Formats: sequence, structure tokens, C-alpha cells
Amino acid sequence: MIEAEEGAALSQVARQRSQTYWWLSELFLDAPDRDRIAGIVRGAREAASPQADLPLKDRLDELVLALEQSDADALAVEHARLFSGLGASYGATPPYESMHVGNEPREDRVTNVTAAYREAGFERIDVPAVPQDHLAVELRFMALLAANESAAWDASAVDQARALLEREQAFLDGHLLFWVPTYCERMAIEAHVPFFGALARMTVAVLTLDRQNIDATLRATASV
Repeated sequence: MIEAEEGAALSQVARQRSQTYWWLSELFLDAPDRDRIAGIVRGAREAASPQADLPLKDRLDELVLALEQSDADALAVEHARLFSGLGASYGATPPYESMHVGNEPREDRVTNVTAAYREAGFERIDVPAVPQDHLAVELRFMALLAANESAAWDASAVDQARALLEREQAFLDGHLLFWVPTYCERMAIEAHVPFFGALARMTVAVLTLDRQNIDATLRATASV
């Protein structure tokens, strides 16, 4: 059995992870406008108090500094060039998993992604205007899994919470960590606006740290 205090702590961690994935998903979906830039900067400053033990603080500081120095209109133009898939003559290869898997048939990758969603109980991830293997959709899927995991810890449903962690682990290994680090390395090189290079590095750092945290939680709860 997990004590109530420990379950509450695990729930809080899962909830924070869910919020981080959702936040990253939104940044890949839409360029920050002026109000959102101000909100992100304000939230980061509040989180980065002298007493805060903030994971990935260096990456967050880099992202916020780049955002403070960015023009909202320039962000919107560069966001479209990098992520919208408007055409090879216009911009970079968009963040669709099926376009970053070497010689593997693209259709197989899309099928594998959507199968992972269905196996987790989602017929599709409801993100408009982008394909289901878009990075924003895959990040949104992880956010939903972590939110469900948080609820399971709250309900003291340890087996269910661990099963969700194992599903998150499998999706990271089989999908996000399979293609996103290489994609983000290229994205950082191709970005004309510093914010998007910072976003690329932040994304890889989040995925790498989360994979380590999932392993640690599974080990810590293995005997309960």
C-alpha cells in the first residue's frame, strides 16, 4: 500500500508533468502572441524564486530570455515556416513523426501512433488542423496520460497508475525519443528566431528528464 501522503505527492508530480507536456504542445501548435509572451515570462519569474528547486532552470531561463527579446509578429511568421508544412520551398520539414523515420514507410508510423492512442482509450487526440503524428498531438497525448495517472494516484489505484506510467514509458521510447531529439537538433539549426532554438533544446531536455523520472517512480513503487 502507498500511504496517502506519498500518493498525494505522486499525484502532484504527475499533474505537473501533464501541465508541462500540455504547455509544450501549445507552443508547437500556436506562436505566442503578446499577451501569452507576457504570461509565460511572468509565470517563469514567479516559479524561479530563490528558494525554488526548479528542474531544467537553465533551459527555462534561456527560453524566457529569448521570448523577452522576440517580436510577436516575427514569432508568428517563423512558427508557420517551421511547423505548418506549407511546402518544401517555404520552410522546414514539419514536426510529423512519419517524416522523420528514415526509410520506414510513413503509413506504418502513422498507424503505430494512432494505435497507441486507441490502446490507451483515445480514438484520436482532439487537436484541430494537424495530423495525428504531429509533435503537438504526441505531446498532448502524454499530457492526457499523465493527467489520468495523477487521478489514479489520488484514488490509490496503484496498479492503474503504474500501468499508465508503463504506457508513458513505452510511448516515449517508441515514439517521442525515437525521433524528436534528431528533429529538434535540426530545428535549432534551421530556426531564424532564437526562441525556437531554445524551444527545441527545452523539448529534448523535458523528454529526457521525464524518461528518467518515470523509471525512478516505477522502481520506487515496484514493491507496493
